[in-house]
Amino acid sequence: MFADLAELSRNRPTGEDGGAHVYSAREYFHTYLQSLDVERAGLPDAFQAKLGKALGHYGVTDLDRSPDLEAAVFRIFLAQQRASADAAVVATLLRAWLPESPPDETLREPAGLALERLISATQVRFPALADLARGVVFAWFAQPLLRRNRARVYAQVRAHLRHLDAHPDSPDRAERVAEMVRSTEPLVRLLGQRLVRDHLDNTVMLEVLTRRYYGNKALTSVRTREVAGCSFVVAERADSSVVSAAVSFDALDGALRGLADLATGEDSVDADIYLAGRTSRRTLTRWPPRCTTSSPRTRCRPRSDGSPPPSRVAVGR
Repeated sequence: MFADLAELSRNRPTGEDGGAHVYSAREYFHTYLQSLDVERAGLPDAFQAKLGKALGHYGVTDLDRSPDLEAAVFRIFLAQQRASADAAVVATLLRAWLPESPPDETLREPAGLALERLISATQVRFPALADLARGVVFAWFAQPLLRRNRARVYAQVRAHLRHLDAHPDSPDRAERVAEMVRSTEPLVRLLGQRLVRDHLDNTVMLEVLTRRYYGNKALTSVRTREVAGCSFVVAERADSSVVSAAVSFDALDGALRGLADLATGEDSVDADIYLAGRTSRRTLTRWPPRCTTSSPRTRCRPRSDGSPPPSRVAVGR
């Protein structure tokens, strides 16, 4: 009902002749109020259809003037006058719905259609209300789908990692790595979970992240090197080398010493060091993001491409 009333008062052009004056739906309705005669008011067919739909909520099915039609039109006029107050009520209801669970199967489709109509009817006159409705649509319909997809992708990646943990020389290693690289979800969280929970070889995960971050086709000679007691994934690019490692905070000194050894003799090294530690919340820090290390010193500075400052990614328990 609210959507139908909003359609009758929406301030958007509906004219077709490109003349000096283009009538809005609100103007058509006010013109109609002067005579309650669609012919005399010169209402276009599209507006007549909207008017008939709104009148139908009051049991009026005929546009010919009658006491029932007069009463229904008066009630529509009053409803338009209090539209702002009604919008506040609808906004309160939508805010209450946001944290609620999605409707069950019997109400899922009607609720979705009602929200779509509400968005369409309010996005011009009440844009904040339309945004709230979009938030409910996301929370009820899109977010559960995204979570299911993420869970499915993570389960597949974990299965690949478990297989390669047990069979590091598996003949299908390249295919498994390529499938993880193509996955559509962020994978840093999985690396953090492995770092804080198990003492595992994370070079496969580092290779996947390196290929995703720097461009799979741009990398050559991807390999693993053990330096200063730390495992590094090293790759070559046209203008630099790429080095990545994943260690606990306690092992950062060794990782930096190994990075210095790897940087010796290199013109430029893009270094990614993923740090993990047990705090009140399990965190994974990528330090520093896309830094450049110039030999012979392990001096990291932000790249000149406007990379953001060091970031922290929360890892689920």
